[in-house]
Amino acid sequence: MKTPLATITGAVSSLRQLGDRMSPESRDDLLKQYGLDTDYMRIRAYPFPQSVHDFVASHERVYVVEQNRDAQMQSLLKLDLPAAETTKLRSVLHFNGLPMDAESVTGAVVEQEGL
Repeated sequence: MKTPLATITGAVSSLRQLGDRMSPESRDDLLKQYGLDTDYMRIRAYPFPQSVHDFVASHERVYVVEQNRDAQMQSLLKLDLPAAETTKLRSVLHFNGLPMDAESVTGAVVEQEGL
């Protein structure tokens, strides 16, 4: 059975991790306030291991949460995943110079879910 929502966080440059974790508060807010149960995966390396492909395949929608303007991780995922899987990817970008907070992530996901 597929879990409807998933998040992937992190941006990689070569093998060096540049991204941040999605806060547990964001996931808790989505569940408590909106009834959205989420899974989470933090990508730590490129090229992507098979577990990344399996994670995307097992979800209906995947939010790629990144703390940059250019959506680098989502771009890499689109290059690496089968074309049918790339339609599941949705972007949550945070690039205003401040640390990423739970409210920003939660708000972006809720907006894209149409809630």
